[in-house]
Amino acid sequence: MGTLGIVCYLYLGLVSPVPPELAQDLRVLQPGTRVRLASGAVAKPTVIEGTLREVGPDSLTIRTSDRQVAVPIATITAAWRMTRPSQKKKGALIGLAAGLTAAAAFALAVTDEDSVIADSWAVSFASFSLLFAPVGAGVGAIVAPGDRWTAVPLSAPDADRYPSGHGVRVSYSIRF
Repeated sequence: MGTLGIVCYLYLGLVSPVPPELAQDLRVLQPGTRVRLASGAVAKPTVIEGTLREVGPDSLTIRTSDRQVAVPIATITAAWRMTRPSQKKKGALIGLAAGLTAAAAFALAVTDEDSVIADSWAVSFASFSLLFAPVGAGVGAIVAPGDRWTAVPLSAPDADRYPSGHGVRVSYSIRF
C-alpha cells in the first residue's frame, strides 16, 4: 500500500462520523432503562434498582417498585443497566412441559390394558403429574438465566469511551 492509500485511510478515519455502536455507548442511560445504582449517600452503601425516569444535571430519578427516588450523581459509586430480562418464567414453563411429558410417558408405561379402572391412564397421569410437573418447573426455573446486567462506566465526560477489544486502536486528540 502506498503513501496515498495510508493518507486516505487516515483522512477517512479522522473525518468520518462516530460509528453507531460507539454513539450507542454514549447514550446508555436513557429514561425507561432498567438500572441498578450503588450509592454512598447514606452511612452504608445502598443499591437501588428500578426504572430510570429522568436524567437531571445533578441527579438521576429512579422509579423503584414502591417509590420514586432522586439519587445525586456525585454519590453514585457504581452503575449497571439491564441488557436482558430474566428468563426464569420461560424456563419454568419449559420445565413444566417436560414434567408433564415425563408424567405421560410413565403413565403409558405402567398402564395395564386389562385394568378394572376404565380411566387407568388418566389416573396414572394425574398421579405422576403431581410429582413430575412441580419438579420440572422448579428445575427449569433454576437452570434458566436471570437478568443480565452490564456495568456503566463512571468516567469524566471527556474520557475515552471507546470499547476495549482486540486489534489495533488508534486515537487522536487535540485540546486547547
